[in-house]
Amino acid sequence: MSDAPGFAGVARRWGPDTVRVVLAEEAPLLRRQLLLALESHPRVVVVVEVADAEALVGVVVQETPDAVVVSAHLPPEGSGAAVVAARRAHPPIAAVVVDGGAGGAGSLPVPGVVHLSLDVAVTEVAAAVVRLVDARRNRPQQA
Repeated sequence: MSDAPGFAGVARRWGPDTVRVVLAEEAPLLRRQLLLALESHPRVVVVVEVADAEALVGVVVQETPDAVVVSAHLPPEGSGAAVVAARRAHPPIAAVVVDGGAGGAGSLPVPGVVHLSLDVAVTEVAAAVVRLVDARRNRPQQA
């Protein structure tokens, strides 16, 4: 276990219970709000922030995070395509989609993904990520 700052500069104790997250949000202000909300949880560390799906997949391959938090309308094709691509790159990844409420093709449901509306995401996103990752870690791996 080691001490190190998270992406937001918040001191973290890294260990087996640490939940490593990649945050994918195209709007800088919302991305910062979600970053601070995520890192307010003592177990969550945002390892990388990205603004589009292509960057998300590249980072997932490189960082192998526990979870991704993705904007429902992440360019170019929305969260559904982004989460599917991220899971192809790293199958055990957990995913939370944050939807601003505009609906549409970008927010199509993907099985096994938690969807949060924007109005509750900032207060609930960290807890949702931790619950989802803990559930995936405790689930027996299937071949």
